[in-house]
Amino acid sequence: MIDFNGDGRPDILIATEGRNPSGDRDPNYWKLLVNTPGPSGNASDIVWLERQINITALRAEIQHFHLLSPIASDDQASKALPVMRTHQTGAFSNNVTVESAVLTQWKLIDVNGDGFPDFVFDRLAVQARDDVSCDPTGTCKPVLRQDHPPTNRLMVIYHTGPMMAGSGAETQNVWNGPPVELKSDGGCGIERLTWIGGGRRRLQCGFVEVNGDGLVDYIRPDGNGFRALRFSGLAEADDHRLPENPVTTDYDDKRTILLPAR
Repeated sequence: MIDFNGDGRPDILIATEGRNPSGDRDPNYWKLLVNTPGPSGNASDIVWLERQINITALRAEIQHFHLLSPIASDDQASKALPVMRTHQTGAFSNNVTVESAVLTQWKLIDVNGDGFPDFVFDRLAVQARDDVSCDPTGTCKPVLRQDHPPTNRLMVIYHTGPMMAGSGAETQNVWNGPPVELKSDGGCGIERLTWIGGGRRRLQCGFVEVNGDGLVDYIRPDGNGFRALRFSGLAEADDHRLPENPVTTDYDDKRTILLPAR
């Protein structure tokens, strides 16, 4: 469930039941049920208005670098595009897991504050490569790492809207592209939950609203806790980066919020 049309009411988005204008099932469409007030006006009276959302631009961009089915690589053209996808990552030494994390590869987030969900995604896919893993004592060992490359970038295709519940064609196209770069340094990813032992996981990075201005910010690890990069709003096509804060010992920069480590 997600507020898709910016009216403050949660809508239902279904990735596997989309139909094209001919009425045929089509993986290039998502089915949307828009939450609209019923005729009585009572809070419990809801009418679900059906819309078909054209996601051709999203699928095409994802399929440049990602397989829609990591397990079955055949017939990718017929695979549904999940609304959100996570992927297990880790490092392995002699078939023993020495690092483990869950990575979000794409999801819907309103990143420019207009009330519409944007499609945020990793530019690069998860791959296997030889690497080195070091423990807190500095002891290192060769490992096989399964993760996206450190050169990954965070990208977005904006929901252009507007999409009104009671008007417009039954098939709507709100994501036209082209993709815009949110952050060139996307090695951590959109979200990363890292296993730290004892059945616990730690959020290593992610989009969170931290300063109350209504725009999501990006948090990432810092030497003393977490550094929060305040979002610029990305209102213009040529204003397409999160502000990059220099790593200094002075945390008085208004764009930087230091969150204490736990």
